[in-house]
Amino acid sequence: MLIVSAWPPNQPRLPYSAQWALETLERSADSSPSILNCGGGGFASDVWNQIRADVLGRTLRCVRSADAAATGAAAMALAGIGAAGSIADAASRIVQFEREFRPDPARRGYHEVRMALLKDSYAATQDISRRHVTSVL
Repeated sequence: MLIVSAWPPNQPRLPYSAQWALETLERSADSSPSILNCGGGGFASDVWNQIRADVLGRTLRCVRSADAAATGAAAMALAGIGAAGSIADAASRIVQFEREFRPDPARRGYHEVRMALLKDSYAATQDISRRHVTSVL
């Protein structure tokens, strides 16, 4: 599948795509958390975590566990066997955080401009991308 984009090649899009996804999730859940808990290999880089916090405008807390999925499974198991009242209760007992990244308000304007450019780029190339996808199906 070919995706056409007018986004500059030297500008990473991933944190802005995450922001767009977060906006969508927040609308559907009617909730906007101020702190995002995260874990796994994608959150190993302090530099990228700070960029994510700045783009998302949220504090990120990274879990200590090297295997966040196993920790989540353990929380579900504790709740499932009745050792915790809920998954949230179990998680609050076993999850430990090792790093926190707070957004830098001075960078907010820069990232808002980039986010608007991503959305404009998507809108401007949406028809072209659709034609590329349908031409290979």
